[in-house]
Amino acid sequence: MNRPFFSHNSQVVEELYDKTQKWYTLFYSDRNSLALHYGFWDENTRTKREALLNQYREMAALLEPGAGDVILDAGCGVGGASIWLAQETEAEFVGITLSSVQVNQAKKYAAARGVAKKATFHAKNYFDTGFADASFDKAFAIESFCYSYPEPERFFSEMHRILKPGGRVAVSDAFLLRELKAEEEFQLARNFCRGVKMNGWSTKEEIVEALKKSGFTNLRYVDKTGEVAKSVRDVYRLGTLTLPFFYLLKPFGLTSRVETDHYLFACSQRDLYRQELVGYGLFSAEKTQRD
Repeated sequence: MNRPFFSHNSQVVEELYDKTQKWYTLFYSDRNSLALHYGFWDENTRTKREALLNQYREMAALLEPGAGDVILDAGCGVGGASIWLAQETEAEFVGITLSSVQVNQAKKYAAARGVAKKATFHAKNYFDTGFADASFDKAFAIESFCYSYPEPERFFSEMHRILKPGGRVAVSDAFLLRELKAEEEFQLARNFCRGVKMNGWSTKEEIVEALKKSGFTNLRYVDKTGEVAKSVRDVYRLGTLTLPFFYLLKPFGLTSRVETDHYLFACSQRDLYRQELVGYGLFSAEKTQRD
């Protein structure tokens, strides 16, 4: 495993999303999906909104939400996935995030869209949710699992604990394609992590191993690297366009170092993908049924 670059704790990550959520809402997420994610572009995708909804549909296909299911959204942001899935399926969703700003916004969105009883939200840490054993039928994480490094097994162990026997976990996220070697590679990864307050990166092999050690079986992986390529380029362009805006606001106390550092993420993620250091995929696995 590559060494951690930082030792950001949950309070640092909470501050990041408390302060940047307004900018995501203004510059990136759309009103339909409410997503902060890359989205999946296929040959039929024409707009970012479609790409973001494609990602939700892929997650639904993995989870197969049904009537009576209670599903955890681990790292829910402002609730976009849970709200959309609650509208589209008969399942109930519980979203958790470190950010109280995101929780409050998610509750408002759920109420406005008529699913407040089917999609509820709480400020919790997914390493230690406080939920009872076997509370959920399924669980998923869209671009929040990355914050589990350097302890991905700790995340999966908590998901395993709160899932019922036969329950399923699914993760949609980026990962290292191989161990970093050159200093330039380390610097790119370091900048990305600094920008989004991650501590480092897991490789695909480390994610699979963490799932196995946590007790999950029937592991599946679907490569989505090519389907996020357009969003990677778009995020880079957006970062370069908005950086001057953030720096203009900084002397007036309207932006902070946390917000301007976000530019490092926008730039480095493009080069990490270009140099084939980072990939993107869907991981899923199941908790074994009782004998």
